Amino acid sequence: MRGKAASSLDVTGLAQKYGAVMSHVRIAAKPGALHSPRLASGEADLLIGCDLLVAASDEALALLRRERTWSIANADLVPTGEFTMNPDWNADPAMLQERIAAASANALQVDAARVATALLGDAIAANMFLLGFAWQQGRLPLSLAAIQRAIELNGVAVKMNQEAFAWGRAYAADPQGVERLVAPSNVIRFVPRKQQDIGELVAHRVKLLTDYQSADYALRYQKKIDAIRKLEESAGGNGQLAKAVARYYYKLLAHKDEFEVARLYAHPDFQSQLEQTFEGGYQLRFHLAGGPFGRINAATGKPAKTEIGPWMMRAFRTLAALRFLRGSVFDPFRHSAERKLGVELLAQYESDLKLIEGNLRQDNQAAAAALAAWPEQVRGYGHVRAAHAQRAYAEREKLLVLFRAEPVKRSPDSSRRRSAYSAR
Repeated sequence: MRGKAASSLDVTGLAQKYGAVMSHVRIAAKPGALHSPRLASGEADLLIGCDLLVAASDEALALLRRERTWSIANADLVPTGEFTMNPDWNADPAMLQERIAAASANALQVDAARVATALLGDAIAANMFLLGFAWQQGRLPLSLAAIQRAIELNGVAVKMNQEAFAWGRAYAADPQGVERLVAPSNVIRFVPRKQQDIGELVAHRVKLLTDYQSADYALRYQKKIDAIRKLEESAGGNGQLAKAVARYYYKLLAHKDEFEVARLYAHPDFQSQLEQTFEGGYQLRFHLAGGPFGRINAATGKPAKTEIGPWMMRAFRTLAALRFLRGSVFDPFRHSAERKLGVELLAQYESDLKLIEGNLRQDNQAAAAALAAWPEQVRGYGHVRAAHAQRAYAEREKLLVLFRAEPVKRSPDSSRRRSAYSAR
């Protein structure tokens, strides 16, 4: 449409789940100028980093030349495959941004995923948002009409992609103005955990537990937190114990079992998200490993998932409506190893809370808060959860020793000797 020649080469890696993709795109006045579809070292004029981890990789940075290359990178992080093996995986966004800035004198960081999700309801819009940002910065030798027509011809989520491109342009021209539109939705929708006080934390969990099971179930949680808060206040505590109990008692009470999985799939919000993300003609298929769908992988000896068709959604709705049976003699899952482990973990934690309530002192409150946090290590499902539970139990034993330790008693004479020494 612009009379230019172009080439594109997609290089797929395995750094991300489903494979990271690095696209080498060349645009030239004539086809003869396109000698190789793959960019060589230092040849890039523009880096559009839709994923910060990939943009800051050695492979990507090798294509940049400091004085030549402009870089426009998404500040958001997408977990790599390492996250599936290491639950404590963490990456340093500031360090990754510094790597890009060191390789590109004109390096811009854009919180594209957050802004695009708030404006358009889907993080995938961040990619086209970044393209619009780059175009508004004058870094793409293409006309607006050509890009908009290309989006139409591509025929995938045309309206959303055009809007994302336009919002990217707007953000490049007036970031403060766009942020003013985004900020109110962030305040209403999301309160970062580190900014939540104990009241907000408990109120949020009470609502979740009511939806999870019932108001009575949530009241069980509320009463325990209230008791811990009063005890801690009387002992002159700083609130860390109550926060730990609020988080981890909830975690064990709200274990994502079969009933909860069914409720989340059957919830209207799930269908709404599907309709916002996909256009017509899609079909749902589920991969399940619990109950009658469990099977053992012959090669690994571990549970494997079975693919189930769209009819499973009807079963989910029925199961969600029957969640009042959870824990009763009519619960069809009560004898499963996973459910038994969940009951065991919850009983152990409630026993520990009684121990804390009966032995809390001013000098062991930090140890009490640490003991109340041992469920943090219980993660995953099935055999993965069971293995994590054993490690958590081992850590719990160490924390129990610290909590039960008697305070160090010093004789009055030793105190006087220290005071006399200080005076001298």
